[in-house]
Amino acid sequence: RERRWALDVCQELKILMEVLKLSSYSFMLDLASLAARREYLNLEKWLAEMMHERGGLFVTASLDFMDDKFKPSDARPSNQIFLSPDSAQVFLQFLLRFQENFGEQEQSQLKRIVAQMSSLQSVHGTRNAFAADVEDEANANFQSIYSGQQSIGDAISMLTKLKNSQNERDNEVFACMIHNLFDEYRFFREYPDKELCITAQLFGELVQNQLVSSVTLSIALRYILDALSKPPDQPKTYKMFTFGKNALEQFMTRLHEWPKFCSHLLMIPNIRQSFPALVQYLESTSANQRQLNRAGEAADASGGHGEVNAIADSYASSNILNMLQGNSSSQSFDSHGSMKQPNTTSAATAAAAAAAAAAFLTLAVLPPLPSGALAP
Repeated sequence: RERRWALDVCQELKILMEVLKLSSYSFMLDLASLAARREYLNLEKWLAEMMHERGGLFVTASLDFMDDKFKPSDARPSNQIFLSPDSAQVFLQFLLRFQENFGEQEQSQLKRIVAQMSSLQSVHGTRNAFAADVEDEANANFQSIYSGQQSIGDAISMLTKLKNSQNERDNEVFACMIHNLFDEYRFFREYPDKELCITAQLFGELVQNQLVSSVTLSIALRYILDALSKPPDQPKTYKMFTFGKNALEQFMTRLHEWPKFCSHLLMIPNIRQSFPALVQYLESTSANQRQLNRAGEAADASGGHGEVNAIADSYASSNILNMLQGNSSSQSFDSHGSMKQPNTTSAATAAAAAAAAAAFLTLAVLPPLPSGALAP
C-alpha cells in the first residue's frame, strides 16, 4: 500500500525518476515494477540505465529482488507486491545478460529463480501469475466480448478504465487480460472466423488506443508481423495472414510513428504481392516522415512543433482514406465476422530460463525484431 501510494504521488508531482534514484533498492525495484505495470516506465530501458550508473551492485540487488519474488508461496509475505508477467520477463532477461560474471552464490540464486518460475509453469501453466479471482474476472470479460454483449468500443473503454484505475486489483485484471490474449496467439489459427475477427479488431485497437506500450507494444507488433508473413494463398495460413491484416487496419493512423516497423512490413513479400496500395502508402509515409523530421528540426528553433504534428496527423489520415478507397477489394472480414476468401550462458540454464520466460509471456515463437525496430 505504501509503494502504491508513493507511485501515485510521484506520478502526480512528476518526480518518479528522482524518487527512484534516491530510494533503497528494495523500494526502488518495487516502485519501478509498479510504474512499469501502469506503463509509466520503460522497465527494460531503466534497468540498463541503472546498470550503467551503478554497476554490479544494482545487478546484485535485482537478483535479490527476483529471489524474494519467486520464493515458495509459503515463504513469501502475504502483502508482497505482485510482479507482473511482463516485468518478470524483463528482469529475468536482464539478469541472464550477466550470468557469466556471477559468483557461486549468485549462480545459485539465479538457478533457484529459474527453477521456481519453471515449476510454476509445470504445475499451474502459463497463467499462474494471477490470482484465481483475477483470472475469473478476466475470463468473464472475454466471454462478454466474444458473446457480443460488449462491442469492441465498449471493451476498449473497459480496458482503459482498468488500466488507469487507482485500484491495484483492476490493474491486475487488465494485465491478466493482455497477457492471456497474447498467450492465445499460438492458437489463433484454430479460432472460428467470427471469433478471429473479434480478436483481430481487439488486438489492433489495443495498439490504436495506446493500451499497450514498451514491452507489450513490441510483442503486439511482432505478432502482427509474424501473422502477415504467413502465405495468404495457403488454406492453413490464410487465417493468420488475414488476422494480421485486420489487426493492422485498426491502427493505420499510428503507423507513421514507427518508420522502422513500416520498413519491416515492406520487407514481407506477401504485403507487396497482395496489397500494393498499402505498400504505396507505407512508402509515401516513410518519405513524408523524412520531410517532417527535417521540418521538425527547423521547428525546434521557432517553436512550431504543434503545426508539424498537425500536418503529420492530417497527412496520415488523408493517405489512409485514399488507400482504403483504392483498395476496397482487398481481403478482409465481412460485417458478420466471416472471412472473405480470395548468448553465452550455459546451455542448461539458458534452456531452463527460456522455459521460465515462456511461463510469463510467449515470445519464443517469434524471431526478435532488430535493435531499435520500434524507434521512430
